[in-house]
Amino acid sequence: MLDQLTIILLSSIGGVIILSFLIMLVVVYRHQHQAKKNIIDQPVIIKDDSSWHKALGGKDNIKEIEFKGSRLIVRLNDNSLLEKEELHNLGASSVITSEDKITIVLKNNAEEVAKLLQ
Repeated sequence: MLDQLTIILLSSIGGVIILSFLIMLVVVYRHQHQAKKNIIDQPVIIKDDSSWHKALGGKDNIKEIEFKGSRLIVRLNDNSLLEKEELHNLGASSVITSEDKITIVLKNNAEEVAKLLQ
């Protein structure tokens, strides 16, 4: 009889631990999903070109600008002058850097920003 009670008690405790773990996973997933949604839903700021030029290291630092859909592709003279955080503040969903180009992902305003910067 005691063995059955022990098994039931241990099974109950194990079930509570597993349920708690699953609830914690759901809460963490929702929090991360909401954080991503807030970043993606941030509007692109197109008030003036000086903020964008500053984030890209100045007007003279920009070699070439083009857009493809929601992406703004920029080639800079000096990538070290790039201010990624400022680009995010201006509404960029992500900023991808490589040796020869910077890809800035915007919602649907890449063409407007490209025109603003030229």
